Amino acid sequence: MIEVESKILNIDCELVRTRLKSIGAQFISEKLFHTLLFRLPKDLSKATLRLRKEGERAVLTFKTIVKSPDDSVKVRNEMETEVENFEIMKGVLLSLGYPVSQEFEKIREEYRLDDAVIVIDQFQGRYAVIPPLLEIEAIDAIEVIRIAELLGYEKSQLSSAGLRDFVVQYNLGELDSDTDKSGGS
Repeated sequence: MIEVESKILNIDCELVRTRLKSIGAQFISEKLFHTLLFRLPKDLSKATLRLRKEGERAVLTFKTIVKSPDDSVKVRNEMETEVENFEIMKGVLLSLGYPVSQEFEKIREEYRLDDAVIVIDQFQGRYAVIPPLLEIEAIDAIEVIRIAELLGYEKSQLSSAGLRDFVVQYNLGELDSDTDKSGGS
């Protein structure tokens, strides 16, 4: 599946919730996400291998970069599958030689508008210095931009930034050279 998304950083969560309601977006859920990113070999340095616990559900995801139209939207090939046991899958990945490169938690509010998914992410723990962000995932870049504009944002405010960028920007430590250059989050 192709994933097309963009983020808007440092949002006012209450204002975004009000705007989401005003454009008819449907609230889906609010969950705590516990995420592990795994270090991949250098030949896969632009890929992301992620294990995430979403409430009671565990999901393994592998993402690779697809050429993005510009810096405002990120396009990736995404393969995702639900796994029965988070801890066992973590053990399998570690045993295969993929060490954890980043571990973080965030609270995610999910909304839907037509076929788009719109989320508000608020990082927790040591990552709480990253301000709340809005993520819009849609069928294509044009739809991502259209929804951002419906919410009162301009294309210039859209970002393809990912966790790697946030780790650097907010001085949360360094990711080594083999780690998640795609900015998975």
